Amino acid sequence: MDEPNPLSDAVSETVRQLLQAITHPIRWLSSNANRARLRGSRVEVMAFIVCRKPQPSILLGQSPYYGTWMAPQEGVQLKETFEEALRRCLEVECGCNLLSGKSKQSRKSYLRSIRYMGRLPLPKSRVGERPIADDAIGTWLEPVRLRSKAYWMASIWIDHQSNAVFKADGKELVDLKWFTFEAARLAIRETNHLNKGRLLLTSLDACERDFMGAGKPQP
Repeated sequence: MDEPNPLSDAVSETVRQLLQAITHPIRWLSSNANRARLRGSRVEVMAFIVCRKPQPSILLGQSPYYGTWMAPQEGVQLKETFEEALRRCLEVECGCNLLSGKSKQSRKSYLRSIRYMGRLPLPKSRVGERPIADDAIGTWLEPVRLRSKAYWMASIWIDHQSNAVFKADGKELVDLKWFTFEAARLAIRETNHLNKGRLLLTSLDACERDFMGAGKPQP
């Protein structure tokens, strides 16, 4: 049996660390979200929760700011996945534990997809008002100036409205309500600024096409 070679082990460890140092930035830059952050975007995930019964509907939340109706949304931290930010959004803002994997509600829900929907520039008065992510302070991304928000849509399917109980947190959202798809379009169009309204409507259209064109969600 060959005896251990400390020099060979040290070289192998050095090579491993070198390869990791080279490949980590490449993996980091392969993320669309990280590339958006480098351009000054705050990454947001929107929760489009839809049900099939008693009629096809979508859950919208009412913001305390100007009473706008929109899908619940949350900023994605640097060390979070979209799924983790989505669960946090649902637990904190909507008072539910969909997608947690530990409840009856979770077992009756289905995360269909998460897709990029677009970027909206901030008004000049809001440029640089906060970090690009809540946990960016103290990191090399802290100096990146916030200029826009980049939005991803998460489609979450449940079969019946009774499969989940929602309660607005009273801070980020003051109300949560089921809308038919047409009623949701009207509420979004009437209460949101033009560009945000367009992005929400485009997301709603994509969500409805997926939902209405599929069979019963798989729990």
